[in-house]
Amino acid sequence: MQVLIEKFSISSKVHPGEEVHVTIQRDTAYESIRRLKGTFQVDLYVGAHRLEQNYYGLTESQAKETVLRYLLEQVDGIAPPLH
Repeated sequence: MQVLIEKFSISSKVHPGEEVHVTIQRDTAYESIRRLKGTFQVDLYVGAHRLEQNYYGLTESQAKETVLRYLLEQVDGIAPPLH
């Protein structure tokens, strides 16, 4: 069962007239599997276009980092380097 943790939209400066949509969900039926680290899933959209990469099996901190990087890139036009 998916539980909605957070859902919001914000106007993009990079894509004028488009909204950036973010959804963070938690899977309560999560069973520990070697390839999945956590229970969180992130869905990212610009307008009606969904980001093609899937973000699931994340820990809470990984989900937050993914969302922050996406917002910096798509809303403000800043692409922070990965370390």
